[in-house]
Amino acid sequence: FWTAFRNRYFVAAFIPEPVAKCEGVEAVSGLAAADGTPHGLEGGLRFQLKDGATRVRIPLRAYVGPQDYVAMKRIGSRFERATDFGMFGIFAVWLLYALKFLASFTANYGVSIVLLTIFVRLLLWYPSQSSMKQMQKMKEGQPQLQFINEKFKDDPTRKNEETMRL
Repeated sequence: FWTAFRNRYFVAAFIPEPVAKCEGVEAVSGLAAADGTPHGLEGGLRFQLKDGATRVRIPLRAYVGPQDYVAMKRIGSRFERATDFGMFGIFAVWLLYALKFLASFTANYGVSIVLLTIFVRLLLWYPSQSSMKQMQKMKEGQPQLQFINEKFKDDPTRKNEETMRL
């Protein structure tokens, strides 16, 4: 478990150590959230004490810095998930690794972006060509579809039958 505050480029987080390194603690069940006070930050750990524990010690690590995916992944605790890549995150992570790989050779992120763009375009060339051919076929059949729509505009069942036949 960890808690973080982030904006578009930076993140500040507290990451508790594993339970085995905590003194007097049996389990850490999560982090408590703020109470909703505007402009106020508040947080705390929820934990269970061991029987007979008289002292509690929970070491925390702090991270304040850029949202560098690779550096955050090295920290562990699935901390890299603080970076939100959106709906296509699984592809974005692979593209990020490919970009960093290319940048290690070119020493220039601009050139790396151009090379990665060319590679992705080559990879998607065949599906895009197939899609273009299908669109061309649909374009050729458009006048016939308009004729069917005009001729059978009052009979939707017949219009669907003729469209399917076409």
